[in-house]
Amino acid sequence: MDFRQDPLRRPDGRWEASEPRMRLTLTDRSLGGRLQAMQRRRMCGDLRAALSANRGSTEAILASMARHGCRG
Repeated sequence: MDFRQDPLRRPDGRWEASEPRMRLTLTDRSLGGRLQAMQRRRMCGDLRAALSANRGSTEAILASMARHGCRG
């Protein structure tokens, strides 16, 4: 073995953060996770219906949709 460099010393600059290579989406399949997903789908559906019916402020509805992660 070569002990010229300390084996426990942190590498200098070689381990910098790089671009993420994997994008994973984790889905909670428990009962609580499924209930939250159902509630979010219903809320997004209600917001889409309100947006198409043109009730209320469009900007407020779009902001609420973005806050809750709705597509639309």
